[in-house]
Amino acid sequence: MDCSKYRQFWISWKNGHLKLGGGIYLDKYILADWIDQRPFTVNAIGLMTKHGSVGDWKIFDVAGTFVGHFSTCNTKDIRAVETILLATVVRSRLQCTDKCSTLAECTGFNYNANTKECELISSSYDFKLSTSNESNFYRKCFPSSCGSCPACLL
Repeated sequence: MDCSKYRQFWISWKNGHLKLGGGIYLDKYILADWIDQRPFTVNAIGLMTKHGSVGDWKIFDVAGTFVGHFSTCNTKDIRAVETILLATVVRSRLQCTDKCSTLAECTGFNYNANTKECELISSSYDFKLSTSNESNFYRKCFPSSCGSCPACLL
């Protein structure tokens, strides 16, 4: 996998039958298929890249409608210098992502893996950026803005 090549995958779960596949069509190109003998209700899922890697996750719901994503391609050691909505210490980048996802006014975040500092950013999509040897900036993209979103242009 690399940041210059977009790969599509799907995951499904129903009555304890979990499947993972490649491509855009459900139940085609199955990579993993497993039946849980003691299934549980799935209320949420989480995705992340391997530690030290960057990734650009685009999440679609059951109907195939885009619901927003964060981009990290080419933003290593870059920090946004904008209006900070909230600065806090979190356990992981995923927790910082979750905090930003739940706030409509949050347009991205800076995350420092060493200090676990999370800065939620509010801005237009014309971000002011500066170099940083500790923080990485993650941009929030939506279908209406992705054509001009800096995350898609970096």
